Amino acid sequence: MKARNDLQAYFQRVIALMIMNLQGTVNAAADSLSTNMYGRWYTVKYGEGDRRQYIKLHAIVTADTDIPFFIYAKVTDVIASDAAELEGMFSNVGINVGEMYLDR
Repeated sequence: MKARNDLQAYFQRVIALMIMNLQGTVNAAADSLSTNMYGRWYTVKYGEGDRRQYIKLHAIVTADTDIPFFIYAKVTDVIASDAAELEGMFSNVGINVGEMYLDR
């Protein structure tokens, strides 16, 4: 899905700029949210119509600043598990993380 790849690349560029000046250890929180967007689709079986396309954003944000900001984000299909994505996300965070706050 090209839109998902473009969104992922955008997030990584923005996050790299935000964390460039962070020093020391920060506390962080991780969670995900899903959203939908409508797309046009064409098939032989159904003809022309609309369908929902879902994406999911897995994010790690700072937890001990006045204005929290992303330190890592990953866009996936809606069926991606939070637990399965967390280890890979955490290993790619470019700063030192002290405490990590998670939901169940």
